[in-house]
Amino acid sequence: MKSNSATGSDPATAPRLRARLIGGCLAAGLLWAPFQLWSAGSADTWRLDRQEDGIAVYSRAVEGSQVRAIRAEADIAAAFGDTVALLLDAPMRPAWDEICAEATVVRRISDREDLIYLHNDLPWPVSDRDMLLRRHWSIAADGSRAQIRAAAAEDGPPPVSGRVRVRQADGVWTVQRTGVASVHLSTVVHAEPGGPIPAWLTNALSVQGPYNALRNIRHLLESGAYPPAGLDPGGERLHPIGGPQARIVP
Repeated sequence: MKSNSATGSDPATAPRLRARLIGGCLAAGLLWAPFQLWSAGSADTWRLDRQEDGIAVYSRAVEGSQVRAIRAEADIAAAFGDTVALLLDAPMRPAWDEICAEATVVRRISDREDLIYLHNDLPWPVSDRDMLLRRHWSIAADGSRAQIRAAAAEDGPPPVSGRVRVRQADGVWTVQRTGVASVHLSTVVHAEPGGPIPAWLTNALSVQGPYNALRNIRHLLESGAYPPAGLDPGGERLHPIGGPQARIVP
């Protein structure tokens, strides 16, 4: 966690730091969902909160929670395989998740499932957050669509001193192929930040994190910064469900 001297107490920086804190708590590592959260039984309909530069961010109420669920989406001029590979590449997370200080794979459970650890570096005086996320991904047999689901897990390393463990987080990333080198990328997420952050402030600022995440992902892919030269974008992880372990054509 950053110290006071590192972040400063300049009032001009406070709105930016608060947006980074709250937006990151909701968007940074919380990618996926048990789908009852997004079903017809949800407490509200989606409300458009921000639409800018080709990125749309929506929110809606979740029954039993003071924190709204977030949905964000954008079109990206990138290969399908590269997009899925970037989302699965845990060590690359800090490149697009602005508060993620560390992202590592704790263990590989199967060829479609793993457990990852995330450490979110939050501005002083709020405690850092960390979490364990169990991810499961699937790709349509025709290579047209992929989903990466995840939910907070407990079966991993214990909490780290000085960090608040996030224990309620779930969501989903969906990658839809729209052309030879284009995709539609969307995410839905809901999380309880696990500490004393006012729900009204969380809901007011949460759109910034998903917006920045999609903007940064788009930049990495469209600029050619990802995948790095020589990297196999996805390798054996990108095989279709119900089929052999063959590479998905990028």
